[in-house]
Amino acid sequence: MKKAGLIFGIISFIFLSAANVKADIVSYWSGYTKSVQSKIESNFVPPKSKESLSATVSLKINKDGSVESCKIVDSSGNAAFDEAVMKAVDASIPFSAFPSEIIDNQYNMFLKLESLK
Repeated sequence: MKKAGLIFGIISFIFLSAANVKADIVSYWSGYTKSVQSKIESNFVPPKSKESLSATVSLKINKDGSVESCKIVDSSGNAAFDEAVMKAVDASIPFSAFPSEIIDNQYNMFLKLESLK
């Protein structure tokens, strides 16, 4: 009976440890995503418009904070607005390097920028 309890305890420890590691990684990515978003939004100067506009950009960020690719995947339909989105991204590069706890070499993210009227 003691052996079964010990095995159950070890399995529980491994499971809880893995769950904590996963939660930490999610936390690191969440923080990193917020920092990228904040940096881009601080550089975003939308053109004057009488309508609400939004565009979604896809980013492939390398571990060192450089950007491998960036493109608009959901256009606003307004060329000046889309250009302002791309200028905001360009002005924000490079981003900070990934936290040392993250072992991934690239991060793909989508960011929607809006101008509401």
